[in-house]
Amino acid sequence: PAGFLRVVFSCNGGKAFTLRIFLTHGWWSGRYYSSSVFPLEKLAGDVEADMIVCAHNHQKGAFTVQRFVCDHANNVYQKEMLCVNTGCYLYPSSWVRSKGFRPAQHGAKSVMVRPYYKTLHTETSVGL
Repeated sequence: PAGFLRVVFSCNGGKAFTLRIFLTHGWWSGRYYSSSVFPLEKLAGDVEADMIVCAHNHQKGAFTVQRFVCDHANNVYQKEMLCVNTGCYLYPSSWVRSKGFRPAQHGAKSVMVRPYYKTLHTETSVGL
């Protein structure tokens, strides 16, 4: 399952900021952190969004991908897309151990949205 979520912030003075998020459960292996980063980075090249969020691999982390975009006036500029692995809620079980999964830190990855400045914050700052 996957889909888009548009979150619209209305700021003082009538300005609006729309955050475009692509959410997916994911379908790739998660035994190693790098095995979760490569498909997510590839997905960033296939989807037009400000942030991509994936849950399948149970790892917690975030990184940015740089993209070239063209606006309606044909101005080309560089834009950052935030890619987020959400985290894990499964405690180690016999099934997890039998599949060879590594222990994962429990909890969620948080993202702070600052609509007035058009930025997203995790450990890495992203300007939209």
